Amino acid sequence: MKPGALNPGSGPSGSRSPASKRTFKDKFHNMLQEAQEASIKAVHRQEQQDRKSLSVAMLVQGRPQAFVDFFMLSQPHFGSAAAAAGHDDVDQSSSQNDLSLQTLILLQEQLVRSDASSKAGQHEEAFDAHRQMARHFTQLGMLDKSVFFW
Repeated sequence: MKPGALNPGSGPSGSRSPASKRTFKDKFHNMLQEAQEASIKAVHRQEQQDRKSLSVAMLVQGRPQAFVDFFMLSQPHFGSAAAAAGHDDVDQSSSQNDLSLQTLILLQEQLVRSDASSKAGQHEEAFDAHRQMARHFTQLGMLDKSVFFW
């Protein structure tokens, strides 16, 4: 090879150094990590809206009846036969009856809607809110909670 000739794999225009590949890869991984961190932060913000904060929000809105219903329904052992009989099996069934955050939010919204509709004299809308919750709990297989709305 001639001393002045460029090797196709060397030089500024003919080569792709491993550093440039790592740079793109590093940028991609950094963007991916930032997206994951943002997702985790969003989940944390959503988890902060737990049962307690949802309950307090109903009281602040002036919906004590919705609060009482929400409190009863959000208890893991509400309506279970073991709790009614006073057995110690309540702890085992509580993990099966825990409500997801989405269900708690839906429950709060529907109970507030039902309470507001009842006070406004719009009983059909109140019944519709109860019907939606009964169907939701039936789909989840929580018939003890579904019965509350029928």
